[in-house]
Amino acid sequence: MSMTEDLSQLDSIEADIVLETLKNRHQSDLIYTRNGSVLIAINPYKRLPIYRDEELQKYKASLSLDREPPHVFAVAAAAHRSMISDGTNQALIISGESGAGEQRAHAA
Repeated sequence: MSMTEDLSQLDSIEADIVLETLKNRHQSDLIYTRNGSVLIAINPYKRLPIYRDEELQKYKASLSLDREPPHVFAVAAAAHRSMISDGTNQALIISGESGAGEQRAHAA
């Protein structure tokens, strides 16, 4: 039973293995999973305490975002850091089915 935070670390990219990993994480309320630099979010269909200020502060203060658990806050922090340090504009693509939580991710 794989619970890897990054699908690019799996031994196989067979659909069954990827889907099983996502299912296992979702059942453990781990709704965010990385696939390299892409963040995958699966709607938990319930409220989770993952958007609290303590969570935000953890990602803002992290010295190594790639070592933190996958989260929309990590994506935002990485984009902000690149914008500040490199002086370059950043773009985030948020996509999903209607009602899948894109609005929540956008607000974060």
